[in-house]
Amino acid sequence: MPSSEEVNKSGKVLRVNDGNDSNVKRHDVIAMTEAYERKFFNTSIPKLDFPGPVVLTVNPGKMTDEDFHKVDPIPENLMFVRVRTNTWNWNVSLPAIEYYTKRDVPVVLTFMAYFHTIDKIPEEHRKNYEERKRTTNTYTAISNSAWKKIMDKFVNNPLVHSCGTEGVKGGTACRHCGTCLREYFATQQRLQGTMRTVVCVRWTESERGWGQRPDGVSLHLTTEQAHEYIVKYEKSLPDAVPHEYSFASHNRIPINVSEGLYEKVKAASKNKGLRFWQGETPKEVRKELEAHPERP
Repeated sequence: MPSSEEVNKSGKVLRVNDGNDSNVKRHDVIAMTEAYERKFFNTSIPKLDFPGPVVLTVNPGKMTDEDFHKVDPIPENLMFVRVRTNTWNWNVSLPAIEYYTKRDVPVVLTFMAYFHTIDKIPEEHRKNYEERKRTTNTYTAISNSAWKKIMDKFVNNPLVHSCGTEGVKGGTACRHCGTCLREYFATQQRLQGTMRTVVCVRWTESERGWGQRPDGVSLHLTTEQAHEYIVKYEKSLPDAVPHEYSFASHNRIPINVSEGLYEKVKAASKNKGLRFWQGETPKEVRKELEAHPERP
């Protein structure tokens, strides 16, 4: 996984849990990615209250040809749904497409490929599949002509997309697609209409003879401002260890806040941040921090 510094400085977007599930060891996933300013989560479990955009695979595993998750209501941070598709599961994929596009949710069809499991393809459908290399390994995957027949059904539906172009050399490479980037920024724009993102830093007070205790939080517009705020405070301390002082957590946590609180943080940007002592931390901040357990 690239470092947060690389992602934040380059403008890249981190795809969290590519090939895995962000709801597995959920708290660890959120904690380990909190320093990344641009990211989206991926899950096949319809628990979507992540601190940022999330993609849901609606017919995972044994549900592929049988059923799909019907999320209701649709959360604001749902970036798109992924529908695992083959040429014989229209009893699932078509209702899933209809369900979500009627609710203005983009749908990305992910075409199944089979590795040493051609027996999973019904015999009458094997004419639609061919052996070819996808990225590294050779799979039995849908042919370009069969893929086109399916995608042609949705040529007039702007909410239905394919995860890459099947049957074309390099067609499934992310760099030739761009769907995730487009929908990520569309989701962020939508979220900013109701919530704004700031960077939160927890503080701890240390007092000789008493030990340590929570000392509130500071809110910042960017990770850079958070860093400057902390450095300025540390430089204000005497050379000798004082009887009582505060220190910042090394975690920089992006959280969503109301427009009103965001404007207060923005107004304090000349000071690089806004500090709240332990008893003053706004309720909306405390609630956001519940999804971000402190890590050592």
